[in-house]
Amino acid sequence: MEVEFSDQSTGAPTSWSWDFGDNGTSTEQNPTHIYTSAGEFTVRLTVSNAAGSNSTSDTVYLFVLPNEFFTQTAALASIARSEIEIRYGTPVSTNIELSIYNVNGQLVRRLLSVEVPAGEYETLWDFRDERGLLVGPGVYFLRLKAPEGHAASKIIITR
Repeated sequence: MEVEFSDQSTGAPTSWSWDFGDNGTSTEQNPTHIYTSAGEFTVRLTVSNAAGSNSTSDTVYLFVLPNEFFTQTAALASIARSEIEIRYGTPVSTNIELSIYNVNGQLVRRLLSVEVPAGEYETLWDFRDERGLLVGPGVYFLRLKAPEGHAASKIIITR
């Protein structure tokens, strides 16, 4: 689940340190973070400037709602295979973005960002990141995003 955070600090901060309550962090002023599950998370922001630093925290509640906009499949994958097939669909013509993130919510690779007509589609991921390097075994998250909604699915890569 993607959540956008916005810094509302005053006093001209020069640095930011976000703790999203799920081992994810960011130093961006207005970060976007992907949570991998529903739940209650305490988010902490520390801002600093020449006069010092100040921290605040708040609780974020995330709920999973049914998402009928996309259909997608992802599965247990093995690096021994050269790629994984990702299937998705949309009931309307729309712009979509298909991306892979790691467990810390960091972008690993943007697979596509295109306009598609209504229909069912498939694309392949070759287990490579944006630099063309093979990713290691672990848990990754596939995110389909469109103006009408978004969906996420877990991909577990084994050796």
